[in-house]
Amino acid sequence: MLECGKEYEQFYVPELEKAKRDKAAREEARQRAELDKLRADMAGTSIREQGGGSGAGGAAAGAAGASTGRRQQEEEDSDEEDEDMD
Repeated sequence: MLECGKEYEQFYVPELEKAKRDKAAREEARQRAELDKLRADMAGTSIREQGGGSGAGGAAAGAAGASTGRRQQEEEDSDEEDEDMD
């Protein structure tokens, strides 16, 4: 019986701890990647909100770009709904 306990502590516990550390590292990397992605998305949104340039022409172009982006998103959403119905 003592031998089983020693074997458990010698082999199983270190492997379990390593697996926990690996999982935590993967989760941290995933969260970091998601945060970087969010920051990039927010930076893109910020540029569009500024109008994509200076002056009234830039603001109009930025608004037109935002409108096009909304249409594209609506089309993609519509396509996804069509696929769901199949």
